[in-house]
Amino acid sequence: MSELRKKSIRAFVWDFAGNIGMQIVAFVISIILARLLEPEQFGLLGMVMVFSALAQVFMDMGFGSALIQKQNINSTTYSTIFWLNIGIGAFISLGIFFSAELIANFYNEPQLIGITKLLSSVFIISSLANIQRIIFIKKLDFKTQSLINILTAGISGGITLWMAFSGFGVDALIFQKIIAAILTVVSFWYLSSWRPSFVFKLNDVKSIWGFSSKEFLDRIITTVYSKLDVIVIGKLFSSATLGFYTRAFSLNSIIGKFTSTSLDKIFFPLISSIHQDKVKVRLIYLRVITIVGFFAIGISGLLFITADDLFVILFTDKWNQSIIYFKLLVVINFIYPISSLMLSFISGLGYAGEVLKAGIYKKLIGTIAIVIGIFYGIEAFLYSNIVFGLIGFNINLSSVRKVTSITMIEQLNCFIRPLFVGVIIICLIVSFSFFDSIYLRIIFNSIIFILLFTIIVFFTDKSLKKIIYSEFSKIKILFK
Repeated sequence: MSELRKKSIRAFVWDFAGNIGMQIVAFVISIILARLLEPEQFGLLGMVMVFSALAQVFMDMGFGSALIQKQNINSTTYSTIFWLNIGIGAFISLGIFFSAELIANFYNEPQLIGITKLLSSVFIISSLANIQRIIFIKKLDFKTQSLINILTAGISGGITLWMAFSGFGVDALIFQKIIAAILTVVSFWYLSSWRPSFVFKLNDVKSIWGFSSKEFLDRIITTVYSKLDVIVIGKLFSSATLGFYTRAFSLNSIIGKFTSTSLDKIFFPLISSIHQDKVKVRLIYLRVITIVGFFAIGISGLLFITADDLFVILFTDKWNQSIIYFKLLVVINFIYPISSLMLSFISGLGYAGEVLKAGIYKKLIGTIAIVIGIFYGIEAFLYSNIVFGLIGFNINLSSVRKVTSITMIEQLNCFIRPLFVGVIIICLIVSFSFFDSIYLRIIFNSIIFILLFTIIVFFTDKSLKKIIYSEFSKIKILFK
């Protein structure tokens, strides 16, 4: 096994383990918070987090990906981008702070003034550890990052729970972001040996701007588009309605977090380092989307058949309105982990322009769903999102075909069988109900789906079974 492959597998295992640990901690905390706080309070957080997401993109400006993609980066370049990030972070923090009233007036929610001002401090704090994080990623050192993430989630979550129990309300959710940012910065500085020099060379910025500018523009378009639903729902409907929607969206994002998040972090630097070896690139890409497709479809199906009972058990009846939103989101969400890897693959090969172009096409098409939602409501938006999501997925398939010799049929063959099997099993389980108890029903349906899905897919698709067995065997050997 090559040294690069060993490092990649170790990186994936550590990041995946860290991701699981962090998500378990965060998930348990979110369940308790959902029981303590009201949907309206989560809706207020959702409104202000739109601007937080946009600010994060401006803080990075695509320099992070450019530094990872480019080989042989010296300390001067790292220092230059470090000071640039701090300047941008300070500017954004001040901008958000003094825009608090404008944001509150836009949503017609006076409570957002204090919330926004409180959140504004996160950006200058976060900018202090961007370069350290990038260096760890470039080295494929995800063990350190995983330990930091788990530590941060546990401590910040524990303090947030205490604040929620003490009656701080939505402020508890904001302090969670601030505490997490502080802990992350302290941890990265303590564990990283790199320190910035007092230098700033504009030529170093120019040397990576060609790649980073395309990455930055794509991320801005993607972020604005991805938050349009929250902006529209927050503007046209109540904060409670937005709270129900964000709760459904948050639970639905588990699919991506447990199937492609870890791979996505490793995939980009890995493909960047071997992009000249076309045969190896092709093999790795097809194997990765095969594995991710299997797990994404499986988790999507499992969440769909258990959704009604899952929300009652986890969040109580007060969150029941989220169930229909969740089920409509999960119908199409299996494609997003695969799409994310496709875009990382294209970007890792150096085709940031193609990623940007595909992103623009998808956003223009997807905006139609937003318009439908404005006139016909949230459910109409979610139904439309399914249709336009499939169209956008087809654009990603086409983009991969343009920059490689991998056809759309070859890509579809990697996951079409698990999708067909999953849909059939879901239809069968939904058609029959054997238990009145929600606890027995969720356990029975989960076991039946997992067993049938795994057995039938492996029996009918031996190549998938071989790929998964091969990859997990390598992981087992590596860590003996």
